[in-house]
Amino acid sequence: TASGSPTIHLEPTDLRSGSTWVSPLSICNGEGSGVRPRPGLTQTILAFLSVNPNATREQIFAHCSSHKEGSVKNALYDLIEEKKVIRTNEGTNGKQALYSLSSN
Repeated sequence: TASGSPTIHLEPTDLRSGSTWVSPLSICNGEGSGVRPRPGLTQTILAFLSVNPNATREQIFAHCSSHKEGSVKNALYDLIEEKKVIRTNEGTNGKQALYSLSSN
């Protein structure tokens, strides 16, 4: 700054004075003190898959039931396109897709 003081940039996710950090996984599972804001939909899906590998779309939809199914579907497809999530079984007609985190 013009006064020579250092500039500090805080993100919405930075800890506030006196607050305690709560794991996003615990928030997704309904635990914790609620101090941290609820993570975004993509983070919710990633957190769910980190503890539930080989999950079906229906399991992911059920976990994200506070969101519209179309939003969950779009977020899942975005994560697949970004190679953060992969289909873990072969994609044949009539076979239920299973999803896990990518190893990338």
